[in-house]
Amino acid sequence: MLSLVFAGAAIDTRAPVIGAGLLLMTELAFWSIELRAPIRDAPAVHLERARAVGALVAGGASVATVPLLVSQLAISGGLLLTALGAAAAVSVAIILARLAWMARNVTS
Repeated sequence: MLSLVFAGAAIDTRAPVIGAGLLLMTELAFWSIELRAPIRDAPAVHLERARAVGALVAGGASVATVPLLVSQLAISGGLLLTALGAAAAVSVAIILARLAWMARNVTS
């Protein structure tokens, strides 16, 4: 990330594809480990899992593409846009902390 700032390198547009490929690889690796169990699943279970893995990889690639596309926009908003972004970041942190607190209370 520092190389983007100091060297002026362009953003790698292949990152979402590479990330989706890594996600697919890890899901398939975990699936292959589960297949070592002596219990055999029905073919419908494997088909449903393949669909779920495909949806997960496609969704991950889509979600990873959004910040890449947004980063390519040339927006000059100045102080107002910076304050809005900071407020959004703080709001997300508060929401995540609240969700973690609620999950902890549910399991306790």
